Amino acid sequence: MQTTQRFVRLGVGDPDSATTHPYHSLGPLIGRAAEHAALRRRVTETSVRMVALTGPVGAGKSRLAAAVFKEVCTGSPQGCFVDLGLVKEGDDLPERLADALGCPETGGGPAEARLTSWVGDRDVLLVLDHCEGLLDDVVALVTPLLADCPRLRVLVVGQEAPRMYGGSLYNLAPLPVPDGQGHPSLEQLARVPSIELFLHRTSVVRPGFTLTEDNREAVSELCRRLDGLPFAIELAASRLKLLTPGALLGELEDGLDCLYGSRADTLARQLSLPAAVAQSCDRLSVDERDRFVRLAVFAGEFGISAAEAVMGTGGGSVHELLATLVDKNLLVQEEQANGELGFSMLGTVRAYALSMLRRGDELERVRRSHAAHFLAAAQAAERELVGPDQASWAKQLVQWDKELQSAFGFLMERGNGQDAAALATALRPYWFAFGRLREGLDWLELALARNDLTRVLRARALEAAGELGSWLHCDRAVERLLRAQEIYRGLSDDRGVAACLHYLGMAAYIRGELGQAAVLLQDAVAARRAAGDTHGHARAVRDLAALRLDTGEPAEARNLAEAAVRIFRRLKDARQTALTRVVLGAVAADEGALGEAEEMVGRVLRFFDDGTDPLTVARGLEVSAYLQSMHGRDRERWRRCAGLLSAAQTLRTQVHCDIPGHQRPKFDNLVERARVRLGGATFDHDWAEGRGLTVGRAIERALAPLPQETAAVASLDVGLATPLTPREHEVAELVAHGLTNREIARRLGIAEWTAVNHLRKIMRKLDCSSRVHVANWVAHRQTEEGAVTGAPAHHRVGASSAARARNLGR
Repeated sequence: MQTTQRFVRLGVGDPDSATTHPYHSLGPLIGRAAEHAALRRRVTETSVRMVALTGPVGAGKSRLAAAVFKEVCTGSPQGCFVDLGLVKEGDDLPERLADALGCPETGGGPAEARLTSWVGDRDVLLVLDHCEGLLDDVVALVTPLLADCPRLRVLVVGQEAPRMYGGSLYNLAPLPVPDGQGHPSLEQLARVPSIELFLHRTSVVRPGFTLTEDNREAVSELCRRLDGLPFAIELAASRLKLLTPGALLGELEDGLDCLYGSRADTLARQLSLPAAVAQSCDRLSVDERDRFVRLAVFAGEFGISAAEAVMGTGGGSVHELLATLVDKNLLVQEEQANGELGFSMLGTVRAYALSMLRRGDELERVRRSHAAHFLAAAQAAERELVGPDQASWAKQLVQWDKELQSAFGFLMERGNGQDAAALATALRPYWFAFGRLREGLDWLELALARNDLTRVLRARALEAAGELGSWLHCDRAVERLLRAQEIYRGLSDDRGVAACLHYLGMAAYIRGELGQAAVLLQDAVAARRAAGDTHGHARAVRDLAALRLDTGEPAEARNLAEAAVRIFRRLKDARQTALTRVVLGAVAADEGALGEAEEMVGRVLRFFDDGTDPLTVARGLEVSAYLQSMHGRDRERWRRCAGLLSAAQTLRTQVHCDIPGHQRPKFDNLVERARVRLGGATFDHDWAEGRGLTVGRAIERALAPLPQETAAVASLDVGLATPLTPREHEVAELVAHGLTNREIARRLGIAEWTAVNHLRKIMRKLDCSSRVHVANWVAHRQTEEGAVTGAPAHHRVGASSAARARNLGR
């Protein structure tokens, strides 16, 4: 039998409206090669009789179905493509279809019998397009046909799939859009399917239009704003006859009404995007539509509990309505990080729903419910972020980010400083965990400017602003902490007073005022314990440990840090345990226990390899860089050291948190040592490379094993017998270079008396009676290092250095 392809558009009043050329086959199918192949395989599988092709409005379902129909029916099957777009519910679908196909009469029998007889045992592909308004009729038509015609296959196309047993579902997603990450070349960008379609359709109305460096961002943002929907992209491209991409973006700020066209611009039934979305929403009941548009208040993904908060409980189950909206492709459903289901709207659908919500009188109430829900969620997260489920709660907060910003914006717009401050304060662990301290401080400052805060909440907000501001080196941080402490005293809130004492100590530590920090932190440890704040007490102990290390008391620092770890582990706070292990790693490095130090820092970096806590990652990279420098003269170690220092500094710059003042000299000294060891060109290359590393790549670099030969050389280098700790080695080298005790202290970022103490230990261990003897020991050791490694010893201490050491005296 000769192959035929027939296209039938029912409802036009012409029973002979069959052609051999579906209008959907005009022009190339852009960006759908994978989907075309997948749907073709599905349709031609022998085990599949009925396939439902669904997807959101404007995704290009009809276009894809026509392309597959044309290719499949070029082979053996007969094909009939039926457009049901003009058929109304209640029309006699079997009769209309049988007449349009010219099915012979069967002696007055029903139309179903005529269709069954017409198909018979032939190999036929029947495509039914635009079925969303006729699902029950389609099921009634197709079910007996499939039962009576063994070689019939059916492809049903629409926004919603018919409910039929044994059918196969294929959901067509929008075209991929630029992800906004990195800076791909123009050629790479032009190959993104949504942009490829945009350029193709724009060239029709504006020949010569190309992607340039000037318009790439606007074109990319247009495709993102339009969700990669081919219909929307076609309409947008048609407007570029008189507009630039940037100008069209500006018009989109006012809604979707600017997206309209003519029959020359699109093959879709509708000629404007709002009309197409409206038609989809018209298939909802009045109650369903009213509750659906309330979901437009969500700027991003939301869960079932959030939906319940804004949709209300009237009108039936929220679960059932969400399922209906997903089935109709008005909502997108995805699994969230915590394993629960999340829902979202395409931006184009949300824009329409939001316009409908604004026309009614519910917007204010819905936004108020939305803000109240996410304030409660943030307060719950604040409690959970210090417990065993902190990882899942942190991921949840990331998913809620747009909603939290929307809620805060609404509260400030309405002058509700009380709830705005409560929200900003509750998110304090979130600001720290994701390095967004500047944003958190901005929120707190906006809320604190309001006059409606209770004393308790003002104290909490001032405390949070003071802690965040200390790390950001803000001038008003101490003032805010003192004000908060004063309010807490008036409220007899011992926990609050102790917390402020703790953060005042940390403010002094960050400024590099270690003497004042020591007094404050020691008092804070006692105050937080007395107030019954176990978690706060452990944090204060950990921070005091960091200070003891920086003042040359590693043994005391270790005892304190280990005590803090025990408390955090008992509280099941994995994040604070990891933060404390950074201190233990630095202590081990200072004591010369390099294996322990590397293992400890490695555990911390692996814990934060998900991109959280960039401040801690920066500190971990700094300690790791310091460890690399302690392996003698191995060049690869120094190259890694330079890259890690650069990555750490870049991270600190990104989160606006510079290194604590007293640690800056040691950091700068290590940078300079790396530059000298490597030479300017190699150092500059490695520094630039480190600056370009992502957090994940920087952690990989820190943890990656060195080549075997490099490790062997390092092992020989470290293996030279020495009684000194790494810190004592640093002091000895500086003594050999003729620095005074005060200069050594300034170079290493330690107190002068600490430098004196180190020198006394060095002289006792080396059995030296003067600084010149120390200088001679350093020179002798450098000569031995050169002999072991086969490399020349750089910066060896000569007679002049020894003389300088002699002249400086002890």
